[in-house]
Amino acid sequence: ALPTPIIAVNLSAMDRIPSMHQERHHLHTMTRKLRTALQSQNLNIRGSSPIVPIIYGDNATTLTQQARCEMVGLNIVAIRPPTVPENESRLRVVVTAAHTESQVQQLIEALACK
Repeated sequence: ALPTPIIAVNLSAMDRIPSMHQERHHLHTMTRKLRTALQSQNLNIRGSSPIVPIIYGDNATTLTQQARCEMVGLNIVAIRPPTVPENESRLRVVVTAAHTESQVQQLIEALACK
């Protein structure tokens, strides 16, 4: 069973969700901006949610891209086998409503360097 404070926070969040129109709009806008930019760079992305997998395939390229992101202060996680199939190593980017447009642009620029 979950601790009572965790349940209270979850219930409070559930009460707020229906009124978070502005946050949802911002999240969709930032996700669309990121996905559009990555597609224009011919990066292999999948899905349509705010969780954006960028498939690089090999571990070396994926880890190099992760390191580039870290150098500019972005915490992007590299996902590699056995978590994903061989030759499907990827960066797992998670966009949230708290991300600013400048942060998304910073990520786009960091990923443009190959």
